[in-house]
Amino acid sequence: MMYEHLESLRPDQGPLLASLSPSSDPEIQAVVDAHPSCPAEYLQFLRERGAGAMLDEGEHFVFERQLVSAEREYFQDKQIYDHGAKGDVLIFGWESMGTAYGFDTGDDWQIVEIDGYRTVTKLDLSFKQFVEGLLVCYPQIPTKYGAGKWEDGVKRQYGV
Repeated sequence: MMYEHLESLRPDQGPLLASLSPSSDPEIQAVVDAHPSCPAEYLQFLRERGAGAMLDEGEHFVFERQLVSAEREYFQDKQIYDHGAKGDVLIFGWESMGTAYGFDTGDDWQIVEIDGYRTVTKLDLSFKQFVEGLLVCYPQIPTKYGAGKWEDGVKRQYGV
């Protein structure tokens, strides 16, 4: 199990994960069939934790049940390419202000953030580090991981 330790990262935030529900084998297989290069860490997250909303006092982060095309489904335009995307971004989740998080398929499945202006920002972490950082930094969103610490968008650092 890759994600069994999440509650221990912030025991005070345990209920955050309570509404997530694991994806079924057919749902995971559908993701694999549609996106064979999808990161294994993401597939394992779907298997162990799944999808749903992390909620705490009005702030939330929603993990989608399947990857959502930024171009065709989420934003329904091609502006992401003008603002840094190298390929379609497949969104795995979004936060309460509408900022989306996904994989840039044209940049080796790099995790990126896309704001409402379609600005695409590379995040310096793996999917597993993103999920762990989401709990450690919550309600802030992690953008970087290094030397055992996560960093958010305004350069605040967080450790376990």
